[in-house]
Amino acid sequence: MRWSRSPGRKRARAGAEEYRSAAGSPVGVRLVPQWTPGLAVGVLPGSYRDIVEVLQDAVRPMRAHHICAALGLSTDKSKVEGFRSKLKRLAGRGWLVEEEPGLFTPCEALAAAGDAPG
Repeated sequence: MRWSRSPGRKRARAGAEEYRSAAGSPVGVRLVPQWTPGLAVGVLPGSYRDIVEVLQDAVRPMRAHHICAALGLSTDKSKVEGFRSKLKRLAGRGWLVEEEPGLFTPCEALAAAGDAPG
């Protein structure tokens, strides 16, 4: 027995695809929101929150491999390169500032919040 696709089935599938694209895909979900005044570090996913907290405690800007070491992560070159993309993402969304190429620090408001008593 051969199965053939009926025109009604094609229309139903096309409708489902339209619905999916209209509803959005979890692939496009932003895990790191754009920083705005009053937005707490707690809204970040755990790994990103840890990065910001390490930088808040730092005395000076840090490089990716130093942040990896402070977090207890591997400092292998390939791992640090992947980690650097997280730093760039945080910087692109306003959570961090890249003062010089490769040197990261929290934005001024977050740095001040890190000095405030808990």
